[in-house]
Amino acid sequence: MEIKRLRHFRTVVEAGGLSKAAALLHLTPGALSKSIRQLEAATGHELFRRTARKLLLTDAGRRLFHASESLMAEHSRLLKTLQEKPKHGGALLRIASFEVFTTHTLAAVVACGMEDTSLRVLEMPVHRIGEAVAEHEVDLGITYAPYPQPGLEFNRIGIAKFRIFARRDAFKKTVFEDLPFAIPTTTVDGSTAGLLGIDGWPYEQLNRLVRYELTSLESALALTRNGSCVVFIPSFVAAVHNSQFPARCALVEIGAPRRMPNVEHTVYSVTRTEQLGGNEIDLFVARLRQIIDIPSTKPSPRTRKVRGPRAD
Repeated sequence: MEIKRLRHFRTVVEAGGLSKAAALLHLTPGALSKSIRQLEAATGHELFRRTARKLLLTDAGRRLFHASESLMAEHSRLLKTLQEKPKHGGALLRIASFEVFTTHTLAAVVACGMEDTSLRVLEMPVHRIGEAVAEHEVDLGITYAPYPQPGLEFNRIGIAKFRIFARRDAFKKTVFEDLPFAIPTTTVDGSTAGLLGIDGWPYEQLNRLVRYELTSLESALALTRNGSCVVFIPSFVAAVHNSQFPARCALVEIGAPRRMPNVEHTVYSVTRTEQLGGNEIDLFVARLRQIIDIPSTKPSPRTRKVRGPRAD
């Protein structure tokens, strides 16, 4: 039984018809029909009952469809495993993290001397990062929202210092309660860091005016660059951002109200306990440590102090 014909069969079932499946597979209906007949000959079972209007699955076809799901998944996993070694023969480092350390930090890390290392970077929900490491999907996880589990090592890389940032010329005379924030829709449940949201905002101490709720940090930064809102992000992200954009788009720190605590979270590397150390992992972590330690953009004199909420 050929995997290709099995895939053809499953596509017909999932697409709901021969013509639609043929278009998805870039085959002619005649070629796809021939492939299905050959699969039926190989299995010794009629898989479809043909009527004037459509194909109907037989009992044998239904059993084959359900039983083949795990086979197709395993086949895909096998192909991915065989393709993991870079074509140039160099090292491959597989990393799991989220947008703070991928979209907005990765290029800076690579520019610090990792140009010859091939990377496979997977963006994941924070609770999945440790699982991906434990299940050998990746070699390294990066997070500031750790979910400890047996078999994993969490090693400190640095401290993410969260601050309020705005475009350099925006909201100079705006009181805190009127600052429009862009916030992430991603929530964090069960992390030992005690985060409620991925941006670490201290909801227990202070509320804020939310103007935009977004799944993408880049979308939030784009709105901040054009002066539409402010963001609460790690200082190193603002520093990396400012290195990539002209001065007029620079983000500067806005001083927080007195009642707001400093928000800082430890950044961890996540590896397996039995995992042997590797030059690529050590190099990536060392480069990331340099990025996290970049001095933040200090508040300008005119925005250093922000008045807190007015009393009711």
